[in-house]
Amino acid sequence: MFDEGLLNKAVAAVFCNRTATWTTPSGTREISVLFDSATAQMTEDFTAIGDETITAECESSTVAGMNRKDTLVILNVTYSVLNVQPDGNGWSVITLEKA
Repeated sequence: MFDEGLLNKAVAAVFCNRTATWTTPSGTREISVLFDSATAQMTEDFTAIGDETITAECESSTVAGMNRKDTLVILNVTYSVLNVQPDGNGWSVITLEKA
């Protein structure tokens, strides 16, 4: 039987590229995340199409209890959590916005 948890741990160990500080009502925790900030695409006349998309991904067990409006600090920038979307297989995508 395939163990999704082992796969998620291996993916996290190899691809998580940042440490985030998660502020909760009971204190702070450091978690490893795969951080990505895709900027808006620019057209030939330098107008932006779309918005900046900021995500952090990690094992779902790492962010159990994370809620909208919690904060993550990554690379000295504070982000507000907009959404935590688990994939049902032990991995979660966190959508962020700069606070």
